[in-house]
Amino acid sequence: MPNPNDNENCSNRDSCPMLDAETIENIAEKAADRAIEKMTAQVYQDIGRGIVSKLFWLCGVVLVGLAFWLASKGAIKP
Repeated sequence: MPNPNDNENCSNRDSCPMLDAETIENIAEKAADRAIEKMTAQVYQDIGRGIVSKLFWLCGVVLVGLAFWLASKGAIKP
């Protein structure tokens, strides 16, 4: 069987295997499904990063507030 990647053999339609419409449709559906999965995963990662970033910021604010409160009560020295 001739190599379908070889341009010399694909000049004749009989020697170059062609994909039928159903095969092309299946390939397109699988590609679209993978693209949607990748985009969804990226959105979830971005949301997760935002939540973690806000959580770290909130923890920092709470710790600084706690330090000031403890310093005002004399529990720690500044």
